[in-house]
Amino acid sequence: MLRPRDDFYTSEHPKAEDVLLVIEIADSSLPCDREQKLPLYARFSIPEAWLMDIPGRAIRCIGPRNTAPTPPASNSPHPTG
Repeated sequence: MLRPRDDFYTSEHPKAEDVLLVIEIADSSLPCDREQKLPLYARFSIPEAWLMDIPGRAIRCIGPRNTAPTPPASNSPHPTG
């Protein structure tokens, strides 16, 4: 999700400071997403990142309001708990 701009990013590609939220959907890529991508987003000051852990049926939210990953959902039919 990007910050709104009048030109809808037609004049240039978004930069890190334009990004408000990144959502990664991970199945087989979970280790890479968790160990490489999330730290990279933090390094570039992306304010919030969600990692949707498909095998673990969990959404891990990293950002200013969530300093730790959310716990996996117990046997709920809905991945968010």
